[in-house]
Amino acid sequence: MKTGRRAFLQAAGTVSAVAAVAVKPLGTLAVGHAELRRSHFAPLVGQQFAVAQAPAGLTLLALHALPYSGEIERSFRVVFEVQGERLAQDTWQISHPALGSHDVFLSPNDAQGRLVEAVFNRG
Repeated sequence: MKTGRRAFLQAAGTVSAVAAVAVKPLGTLAVGHAELRRSHFAPLVGQQFAVAQAPAGLTLLALHALPYSGEIERSFRVVFEVQGERLAQDTWQISHPALGSHDVFLSPNDAQGRLVEAVFNRG
């Protein structure tokens, strides 16, 4: 059976619409946004973050812009100091009262494992 261009485009549009509805959002921030941004982290430098399912906590040390990114608010690097046991490179659920809980990929940033970073690159 031959399918015409119009039927194909209608079917593709339906599939796209269903897929868009099925996508689960990142979660709602306590500040009312669905996406973590640099400005959410900025006032929290020096504050503690909890890590679910880990015998460690995190202290937010610094925020850095990503080189060559025009989206400084959406593309940035966050550096945490680990309080407690080292965290392996993995996706961890971090939380803070001002941000809520979010799954974030953390990777070690020094040989001792005392620093970890999360890179948000949406530019």
